Amino acid sequence: MKVNVFFFSILASLLVNVPTYADELERFIDSKPYKEMNQKNDTQLSPLKHTWTVPEGTYGSLFKSDRSIRQIHDWLTTKSTQFIQKEKSDTEKNDTYLLQQSYAIDGHSPLKVEIYVPHPRVLDDARYGLLEAYRKLTPKAMNVDFHEKTKVQNYDAVLYVVKDKSCRILINMPHEIRVYLIGQCDDLDTVYKLGDELSLPRLETKLEN
Repeated sequence: MKVNVFFFSILASLLVNVPTYADELERFIDSKPYKEMNQKNDTQLSPLKHTWTVPEGTYGSLFKSDRSIRQIHDWLTTKSTQFIQKEKSDTEKNDTYLLQQSYAIDGHSPLKVEIYVPHPRVLDDARYGLLEAYRKLTPKAMNVDFHEKTKVQNYDAVLYVVKDKSCRILINMPHEIRVYLIGQCDDLDTVYKLGDELSLPRLETKLEN
């Protein structure tokens, strides 16, 4: 009986200290070998430097050259002249494209739209949150105080209230593409108004074709 008690006490202590799968995955992703492997793959497989068979249709046309991704700026615009687009940009890092649009409206704080587009070959990585850019969009990484489900036009969305008093509204699009509407929480109605004015249906249609 004493042997059994001793055995189970050791087993219990081992189980208490076993890390969870999520902890192990996060530790692996943060490890130096994984980052070096990703860096090596990015260098060898960059869509801008090597031939790659792109999908057909308008979605596939986004990846035919380094400038093709800019079509999204034409697909996602405002229907009203009340919102004045001040700037737009696009960058690419580690197979993730970030397109940004900034808007001004009289008497209100500046607004921003961010569109994250993963390259087709890393869709699974985007889906499971393994891409560096997408890992930075988790509530913890964004220092979120509060979040809740909401609606923008007819799209399911998520409202994030960040510790710096900014608000971000996430709208998911096909192919793991994420659209964020960003503004000040004390001017949240204007952020929603921008969302209502954006040509989200046109963007969705282009991405599905």
